Formats: sequence, C-alpha cells, structure tokens
Amino acid sequence: MVSIRGLVIAIVVALILDVIGGIAAVPLFAEAMTGGVMLNAEKQTNFFLYGLVVSLFATFVGSYISARYGKLAPYKNSFIFGVISIAFSLIFAKPHPLWYVIPGYITVMLVAILGGHMVARKNT
Repeated sequence: MVSIRGLVIAIVVALILDVIGGIAAVPLFAEAMTGGVMLNAEKQTNFFLYGLVVSLFATFVGSYISARYGKLAPYKNSFIFGVISIAFSLIFAKPHPLWYVIPGYITVMLVAILGGHMVARKNT
C-alpha cells in the first residue's frame, strides 16, 4: 500500500536537505562568486558533482522515509518517491549539460530503490 503521508513527509524532508545543500554551496564555491553573484560556478564540473551528491543524498533520505511509512510495500513507495524526484527536477531544473542530466536521472532512481531496499532488509 502506498503511504501518501510518508511521501509528503519525504518530499518535505528532501526539499529541506536540498535547500541546505544549496546554501552550503555558497561558501564552498565562493571563488566563483563575483560581486555576490555566482557567475561561473554553474560551469564548473565540481559544482555539478556537488549538486549531484546533494540531490542523491536528499533522494536517498526521502526514499528511505517514504519506504519506512509504507511498511508493506517499501520498494513501491521508494520507487514512487524516485519518480516524484525526477518530476520535480524536470519541472524546476535549469538546463544542464547532457553528461550531467542522463546519469543524474539514472542514479536518482537507483538511489531511490536503494532506500527502499534498506527498509526491506531491515523489515525481514
């Protein structure tokens, strides 16, 4: 059974983690800032990799939470959370290089399923 409550809580937690990760990026990539505006950071590979790691961490935590609430179907809940994560990124993301986008979508789904797998292993 899909836990709507779990999915909503997971989405909120993942968004908070993503925002915190974005705020943490400012001091980490301060050398790319000119006049208080990040101009070149989005062209740096390190910036993309940092964003990917933060997003994957937020996805893992969110999928784990959604799977915990949907105890009877952890894989289903984590999969749905992964699909929601991809939908959010398709709607709200800026255009990024293809080398970043394709692996990002693939790894988001894998990490989402991993969150469900961790809960399923814990339940058995």
